[in-house]
Amino acid sequence: MTNNKANKSKILALILGLTMCLALMLGIVFASPTNTVYAAGEDGTAPTIVKSVCNKYFDENKNETTEEALKTPVSPYYGHNFGRWVEEQYATCQAPGRKGYKHCGICNKDYDASNKEITDFVIPINPDGHVLGDLVAEVPATCKEHGVKAHRDCNLCGKHCDPITRKEIADLTIPTTNNHTYGKLIPEVPATTTEFGVKEHKDCSVCGKHFDKDGNEITELRIAKIGTHNVIVNGESKFYAHGESVTITAEEKDGKVFTGWQDESGKIVSTNKSYTFTVTEATTLTAVYEDKSSGGGEITPPAKKDGLSGGQIAGIVIGSVLLAGLGGFAVLWFAVKKKTFADLIAAIKALFTKKK
Repeated sequence: MTNNKANKSKILALILGLTMCLALMLGIVFASPTNTVYAAGEDGTAPTIVKSVCNKYFDENKNETTEEALKTPVSPYYGHNFGRWVEEQYATCQAPGRKGYKHCGICNKDYDASNKEITDFVIPINPDGHVLGDLVAEVPATCKEHGVKAHRDCNLCGKHCDPITRKEIADLTIPTTNNHTYGKLIPEVPATTTEFGVKEHKDCSVCGKHFDKDGNEITELRIAKIGTHNVIVNGESKFYAHGESVTITAEEKDGKVFTGWQDESGKIVSTNKSYTFTVTEATTLTAVYEDKSSGGGEITPPAKKDGLSGGQIAGIVIGSVLLAGLGGFAVLWFAVKKKTFADLIAAIKALFTKKK
């Protein structure tokens, strides 16, 4: 009997102890912020502790804070959901291009390869962005023919481009060269009283021109007959007997004024358009011109052609006195007729003499 009572007392004490422990644990739970959540928000917030009863925000150290303070900036390297890479479309000489990009399915924005946002996709037109065709090989220039530079033509704009730099070539022409292909030197043939001689020379097999042994071009191979001389006027070669009189005349040129005849030393030997001289030696003469003055100088009126006679013009001018008065007549007289004051007085006297 005594043992049963002792056992019951132990059981009651155990139940009482368990009850007190449970109450203590419940007190601890209710005394602290309950229903806490440790998670990062989808908008980029840091882990937070939210009290369900007061709806306040706490950090992971259980210190009260605000929602804004818990937010962290969106990382440009993490958090995106990128699709496949879209390759760049290169700009050409005719059309703009488009930058390569990848699209994020979360923020619905586009980014480059370094994850920087792209707001402008346009690549400006590239003047050197040609689509070049096959290489056209260079055609070397000679002493006779121009050459053609090596190039490739653009299939888009049709321009000629440098094969290496791809830049436009404005002029494909390679100028002629002075690299002649000479034959053997031909010795001189002396002139006689009846036959022309031939100067020592060598010929170019490409352009066919004649050159002396030093490579200087010879425009006239003939050596004058004995007793004659070679006269070259404006590049035209002729032969005249010694002592013969020759007259040359300069031709008119539009917009030019003849200034004189110049010999091979550069000296002006005559300023007359028609120049007569006696042939005593080989002579070279060139007509020299200069541009007409565009203003400031006297303009020579054109030569008279068919029209009113002097008497008819005088009649018109004198008749105008009666209509316009002496002042108007003077204007017509000096401006139109370009007469002198003495001519004006004579005309007026003649007018009054007729009236009498």
